[in-house]
Order: sequence, then C-alpha cells, then structure tokens
Amino acid sequence: MADTYKEYLKEHRRRQNKGAYGKDSEMQKVYESEWAVKGLHGEKLESMKEAEKYMNRVLKSKTWSKLTRRKHIALVQMKDVSGGCAARAEYGGVIKIKPKHLNKYVLLHEMAHQAGHMHHGRSFRQALLKLTSQFMGREKANALKAEFKKRKLACGEPCKPLTQAQWSARRSRLVG
Repeated sequence: MADTYKEYLKEHRRRQNKGAYGKDSEMQKVYESEWAVKGLHGEKLESMKEAEKYMNRVLKSKTWSKLTRRKHIALVQMKDVSGGCAARAEYGGVIKIKPKHLNKYVLLHEMAHQAGHMHHGRSFRQALLKLTSQFMGREKANALKAEFKKRKLACGEPCKPLTQAQWSARRSRLVG
C-alpha cells in the first residue's frame, strides 16, 4: 500500500509541473503565449556587454536571490545562422544567445531556466512571471499571465497532494 501511495505522490507531482518531467509538453504553448504579448520582445539590448550588465543587475536583485542561490551565469554569443533557437540555457550556468535576439525578455526567459527550471512547466512560468514583473513591469507580466491562462497553462501554486489517510480513504471508496 505504501508503494502505491508513493506512486500517487510521484504522479501528483508530475501533473502539477508537467513540463518538468520527461517530455516538455508545454513548451510550444509558452512560446505562443510569449509571442502574443505586444512589446514583450521590444526592449533591445545593443551589445553583449549591455546584455551582461543587465543580467548582472538581475543577478544582484532580491528577486533573483529568492528564486535561486545561483550567483553567476556565463553569457555566450551564438553564431547568427538562420533557423534554430534564438537562445538556449545550458546546464552549468551558461546562456547562449544570438546577437539579433538580444533583448531583455529573451534574457529573462533564459535566466528563469537557469534559476533551476530547465523546462517550461509551472515552476518555470512562476519564476518567469516574477522576473518579468520586476524587470519589465507588472503590466507585461500580467499580459503574459493572461496569455498563459488562455492556453490553460497553470501559473498559481500547485494543488497539495492528499495525505496518506485521505488517499487511503478515497482509494477504499473507489476500489470497494
């Protein structure tokens, strides 16, 4: 019985943060939400040096320290060939970005990954909304949150799992 309760907890955790476990099933909906918000990608950064300065400002903030203990991220310029992604967060604290996609929002998106959410699930979206609100304004964060909700992407706190006693009682009612 304890093993099945553990399985219930594992499945519950997966359902609450879908993109975090296995296939990143919510990634496309996150991208669609981002592109639907007017002006989100409009705040350009003119150079890698300016991008690093902006990133360091975020890294020194209280908002960032509440999200993670990561103190350093390396920003690396990607070759600007056609196709492929605009930017990419890699394990070990590296963000690779193409020069033509240097803007505040793309950098915040990749930093949300570096805050410990290498997926596009609920916890990533929560971190992204906090960063966007703090560094680009509440109006843009609210617009982004509305787009997430429009696509049925959860942003609030996850539901708490049933206690073992509650789970056992429910299971005994269902099984008979």
